[in-house]
Amino acid sequence: PNILTLLRLAAAPSVPIIILYFQQPLSYLIALAIFILAGMTDFIDGYLARLWKQETAFGKMMDPIADKAMVIMALMVLLLPFNFHPAIVGPTLIIIFREILVSGLREFLGENAKILSVTRIAKWKTSVQIIAISCLFLSLITQFNHGVFEGHSNLMHFDFSDLLSFGSIILLWIASVLTFLSGFDYLSKTLRFIKNENKYD
Repeated sequence: PNILTLLRLAAAPSVPIIILYFQQPLSYLIALAIFILAGMTDFIDGYLARLWKQETAFGKMMDPIADKAMVIMALMVLLLPFNFHPAIVGPTLIIIFREILVSGLREFLGENAKILSVTRIAKWKTSVQIIAISCLFLSLITQFNHGVFEGHSNLMHFDFSDLLSFGSIILLWIASVLTFLSGFDYLSKTLRFIKNENKYD
């Protein structure tokens, strides 16, 4: 399970590297394949760790880091081909801000960070993020093949490739809402912890 987690962490920077050094649409196709495989390890490593009773502190630490690195780097890569469209930039900023916030909260709590254990909504948000990003890469591939990817205006057409883009953006916004809610939940837990600690000072 830990090896799968480390492979997912290694896959994160490979996505922008592939986009930079391979021709389109091959770069999008390879990036999509890597992202899907990496996303699958997110489900498999936890399952195997529980099945084989190999849950470790290292795995618990690296798993969310790998998730965050994979999602953030993929989103940053997607901003350019979508011409920094507000529909992409908005949820990207929400997701990045939340991940930084939660990482900061865990660092602040230190040994008490266990109060911010992964919740069901946090698992949902990761799943929807992975699906949304995969669909965005797929939409780039279909748009390239149709020769209609020319900028912002393409989002207003409703052939298959643009319908896929529209659906992908909707999924990304759903992911950003789940991301916000899970971040707010972690922030609330941290503030309650601080309040309770102050009672005994």
